[in-house]
Amino acid sequence: MTVAVARRADHRVMPWRNGGGTTREIAVCPGAAPGRFAWRLSIASVTQAGPFSTFDGYDRVIMVLDGGGMVLDVDGVAHRFARPHEPFAFAGEACVHCDLIDGPIHDFNVMVDRATHRTTVDIITVSAPLDLAPAVETRAVVVLDGRAILAPETGLEPWDTAIVDPGTAAVLQGDATLALVTLALR
Repeated sequence: MTVAVARRADHRVMPWRNGGGTTREIAVCPGAAPGRFAWRLSIASVTQAGPFSTFDGYDRVIMVLDGGGMVLDVDGVAHRFARPHEPFAFAGEACVHCDLIDGPIHDFNVMVDRATHRTTVDIITVSAPLDLAPAVETRAVVVLDGRAILAPETGLEPWDTAIVDPGTAAVLQGDATLALVTLALR
């Protein structure tokens, strides 16, 4: 029962599966089968229009962090991201094409193996202490804007992430916008 912190400076940068860009891997939980993960959190740099990589058998949640926004065509249906911090869920095997609205962006991605996990992403604003009571699922708290403190004194800057193990309590305080990601077993 722990809380681990993944600092922005320590994120592993890697190319997209389709080679169209790069992503910063925040955290990944290995899956039961070789070559699969149970869940992964990442931040992608999207610098040009093009297709997204497919991830068969995964559910995805994505949102714009910064930049001029994007339009995702997901299996022929357009979804416009004109503002940051609006989570959008879709199937990993969907045919997805991205068009940028006004220049490069960064987006936050959550991917879960739908055979073993489910996820939710909630955007919360912290201006008073936030108690995260022990839960049965893993939770990740990603600082989107501002600064937070993981009690008693661990400072969290934008894109830093606290991974809260099942059964662990945590207290966050500060003045920040956070993504609270729940990574639950099915």
